[in-house]
Amino acid sequence: MASEKFDLTINDYEDKKSKAGKRYYRFETNKGWFSAFDKDLAQKLKDSEGKRISVSGDVEESIIREFHGAAETTADSDDEMFDEKPKKKSSGGSFGGKDQDSIVAQNLCTSTTALAKTILEDSKEITTERAEEMMKDCSKLVLKTYRNLYAELKNTD
Repeated sequence: MASEKFDLTINDYEDKKSKAGKRYYRFETNKGWFSAFDKDLAQKLKDSEGKRISVSGDVEESIIREFHGAAETTADSDDEMFDEKPKKKSSGGSFGGKDQDSIVAQNLCTSTTALAKTILEDSKEITTERAEEMMKDCSKLVLKTYRNLYAELKNTD
């Protein structure tokens, strides 16, 4: 599990509980949805709502593992880590002010979180490490599906 340091802004958060009774926390950020599994970490993130902060975690897994305090970078300086290529407006126009790539990225995060939530809720007992491992697996599955779909769409142009 590769841990990277990056900056983000917490826009909103949700306290969640799996059917097995395990608590976890979801954070809507300017980079999409991220999860945290530690109560103290989650509280620090909640207290930072609306502020640009520095964290460490697994970007591909959408998991935050550490809080480093206020960000030292400008708002866009670390955004390249989240972009595989420059965003282009889709030839089909925009949807509600968002380009097609933004909508796909948002759906990718939502799909990963929904899949992980389903798995967590179906689990009787789960450790933090197992939850993180399952989130990573969910992320990989959804990302693979997205890449395959994107490749197919590219080939039809």
